[in-house]
Amino acid sequence: MAAPQPPGSPWAGPGSAAAPGAARAGPCWAALLGCLSLACSYVGSLYVWGSPLPRDHPAVIKRRFTSVLVVSGLAPALVWLWKELTGVKVSSGGSSKTEGGSQCPPKPR
Repeated sequence: MAAPQPPGSPWAGPGSAAAPGAARAGPCWAALLGCLSLACSYVGSLYVWGSPLPRDHPAVIKRRFTSVLVVSGLAPALVWLWKELTGVKVSSGGSSKTEGGSQCPPKPR
């Protein structure tokens, strides 16, 4: 059985006053979805080219390399765009904070 969470905690279950915590968890969900979309686009770029040639053929290898290069080149721009849209600021210590000063919630123990 899980330990009860205080009201307002981002990990509090349904029926608790979790509105303040829900606002803090927003950038975390956006980060998870962004990470998942980058991973899927990377893997998807390997299969975007349909070819009757085997995967070990030099032409297929070059096409796949080009696709991965494009996706890898776009990834930093997408991360920057996500950072700008969500209002996350990175401090010199490396921890991310939103404009409201909240951080992603810690994992429950």
